[in-house]
Amino acid sequence: TSGRKVRNILTSMEIVGQNNLSYRMAIPKGNDEFANITHSFNHMCDELQKNVENVYLFEISQRKSELYAMQTSINPHFLYNALEQIRVQILNENKKKASRMLLLLSKMYRFQTRRNLFISIAEECAQMENLINLYSFRISECEYEIHVDNAVKKYGIPKNILQPLVENSFVHGFTPEQENGLITIIVTLSENADDICFTVEDNGRSVTPEELESLREKLRQPVMNRDEENGFALSNVNNRLKLVFGESARLQLSVGQDGTGFLVTFSIPPVLPEELAAS
Repeated sequence: TSGRKVRNILTSMEIVGQNNLSYRMAIPKGNDEFANITHSFNHMCDELQKNVENVYLFEISQRKSELYAMQTSINPHFLYNALEQIRVQILNENKKKASRMLLLLSKMYRFQTRRNLFISIAEECAQMENLINLYSFRISECEYEIHVDNAVKKYGIPKNILQPLVENSFVHGFTPEQENGLITIIVTLSENADDICFTVEDNGRSVTPEELESLREKLRQPVMNRDEENGFALSNVNNRLKLVFGESARLQLSVGQDGTGFLVTFSIPPVLPEELAAS
C-alpha cells in the first residue's frame, strides 16, 4: 500500500512537471503522513498555478504598456507642424484650405483619443487617407492609391502602424517642389491565406545603398535613440510589429520597384482586433 501511494505521488509530480498545473491529487482517507503530503502537494500546485497566472498577467500588462508607449510616441512634432501649416494658410488668406486642414486634423485627433491598441485594417487605411490629404498641402500635386482586399479589411492591426511609414515619405522622400508625388498602399491576402501582406511605397527621393544599410542596421538594434533624426519612426513600427506578431512581422526596406523612391513591406497573420486585444 505504501509503495502504491509513493508511486501515485511520483506520477503526480511527473504530470505537474509536464506543465499540467490544473492537476490535483485525490485526497486519501485518514490522516496519515501520505494524506499530509497530498494536502501539501495540492497546496503547492495551487500556489504555483496562481504565481504563473500572475506572472502571465503581469507580462501581458507590461506588453500592452510598452505597446501603448510606442504607439503614443510617434512623431511628437506632427501637431506642431500641422498647426504651423494652418497658420500659414490663414496668413495667406486661404480660408478654404485652412478650414479643410482643420477638419482633417480634428478627424485624426478624434481617432487618436480612442485608447484601443488595435483596430481594423479598414480603419487604419481610412486614417491614412486623412493623413495623406493633410500632408498633401505641403507639396503640390501629391496623389495616392490605397488598394485593400475586401477579405482583409476586418482583420486587426496595432493602431498607427502605417502612419510613420506614410509620414516618412513626406518628411524624407518628398520635397516642397516635388511634382507628381505618389504614395501607394497595398494590402493583400497571401495565396495560402496565412498572411496579410502590406506594401507602402513612394516615388520620392531615392534612398542610397548606404542609407538603406544604415536604416536596416537601426532596425536590427533593440532600442532606438529617441533624438535620432532619421530611423526612429521605422524602428518604432518594427518593434511594435515584433512585439505583437513576433520576429516574422519585421519590416523589409528597399528601393522602390522601379528603382526610385522607397519601399516598405511587412506581413502579419490574419487576426481580428478583439482577438489581438484579448491576447
